[in-house]
Amino acid sequence: MPRLLLVFLSLSLPVSCKNILKMMIMYGTLTGKPSKTLSLERDNCVSTCLNDKECIAAFWKPKDNCQTYRIVLGYQEPDQIISIKKLTASQQNIVAVKTFFPSGTCPNLNTVINGSVTINKRMNNLNLAYSWKKTETGWTMSQSSSVVFSRGANFHLCGKLYRSEQSNGGFTQPEASRYCGTVNRKLLGTTGSGELTFLRKSTPVSVDGFSFWLGGTSSNCVNGKCNVSFQNSDIILNLCYIQKITWSDGWSLTTVEVIKSTVANPCIAVVNGEMVGRSCNEKMKGALCGWKIT
Repeated sequence: MPRLLLVFLSLSLPVSCKNILKMMIMYGTLTGKPSKTLSLERDNCVSTCLNDKECIAAFWKPKDNCQTYRIVLGYQEPDQIISIKKLTASQQNIVAVKTFFPSGTCPNLNTVINGSVTINKRMNNLNLAYSWKKTETGWTMSQSSSVVFSRGANFHLCGKLYRSEQSNGGFTQPEASRYCGTVNRKLLGTTGSGELTFLRKSTPVSVDGFSFWLGGTSSNCVNGKCNVSFQNSDIILNLCYIQKITWSDGWSLTTVEVIKSTVANPCIAVVNGEMVGRSCNEKMKGALCGWKIT
């Protein structure tokens, strides 16, 4: 009968008053993109992950090859899945997974492995929960290419740009809103240009040259008509300068932004990195869908 290794290394730093961080150690392999590759002996490899607040797992191979993994929230990263495959002692590879359970208890290995990490620098010490799902050969975790918007010490939203190819062509704004609903998200609003700048720097989808819908509308054009505000040679552009935007997600407050629109009563989009007003039935390449982190 093949031998399996399952031991626990604990750290007396409670996640709550009842739970203690533990490393579940087993023979196996871990596939995915590591955050660090180090030269450490096995026990030091496991301890390094245990003491790193943002580490979720470690993979050690003979000859002191240690790889540590952090949870991926999309900061320049695409979606990815990391998987654990259980092995026998003959392979000698070790996987150590950070988890938390009440003192004196062990996780139920027939279902899921739950964990929690503190995202210090990015999200005001938010405690972010995650889980590994049981498979036939081990466990797996899907990591999303999302961006975190912090709108207060205890209020955080995840935003993810979805390309319209995932919905058979371009989105109108109503279609974008419905699509977000199909993935249990909402078409997200923003607090202004600061969040768009952050999105541009952190999303794996290039914002410049990529048009996408936001969950906002405006009706500030006078009497439903736009005034001629720009004339150059034989070209006349009818532009509204929108000031008041109403967001539909329930999380974004009405904002005052001076942005351009070519139509009356527009919906709000981002085109070439700039927030603009467009016809709600115009096709855009994507949608910014969001959800609240609880």
